[in-house]
Amino acid sequence: MRKWRVAGLLALALSLLLLQLPRTPLGQRLEWLLYDARLSLAARAFPGRVAWDSRVLVIGITPECNRRISAHWVFWLSHYVKVARRALEGGARVVGLDLLPTYAEPAALREFAQLQSDYPDRLVMIAYWDGEKELTLPENRLAMILGVHNLALANLSLDSDAVARAQAVEPLDLQQYGREAWPFLAAELATRAGLERPLASAGQGRAYTHFSSSPRPPLAFHQVWSGQVTPDTFRDA
Repeated sequence: MRKWRVAGLLALALSLLLLQLPRTPLGQRLEWLLYDARLSLAARAFPGRVAWDSRVLVIGITPECNRRISAHWVFWLSHYVKVARRALEGGARVVGLDLLPTYAEPAALREFAQLQSDYPDRLVMIAYWDGEKELTLPENRLAMILGVHNLALANLSLDSDAVARAQAVEPLDLQQYGREAWPFLAAELATRAGLERPLASAGQGRAYTHFSSSPRPPLAFHQVWSGQVTPDTFRDA
């Protein structure tokens, strides 16, 4: 019990110190180090306190997936459609496609259009913003089928030391393709699933990511694709 009280006081002290650091390069670097220390301390003193939300499922593509699916990944649109359909038929509230197809075969395009028709506004695909002036959308016909309102910006945000401590959650003021602002993928998926959008605790429209000490392993893409994952897995995801 004493150990927990000491750890709690240290975590509180670190949190208060984070709020006081000036927004200078050195202050930012110190903030990152303190944040890392706080997460490490919390993971050791309170295992399981930062829990993985069971409603969030990640389907990952691994080298094994590439071995199991012989076609080059540029021709995988029909496979993405198949996996997304399995998730939606299993009860997923929304599916985020964190990929940017630049080519669509006619047959795969028809499958994608049918999926969008069967589950309107439950698919969200990324667009890529280069941080200056270029906004890259998926292949034109895909974007037209999906609708610009079902596009969100790619989420990965690395600090200058190549660590992803925070993710963008506030929409970006970007007036392109008839939109006044563009949401980021994770925040948009949370909103559509009825989850609470995190506050921008890291500044600059970003929220610190509190990593779980026991994250849920991702589902293998090829296993979902081949039907090895039961439909109930996606219920309310």
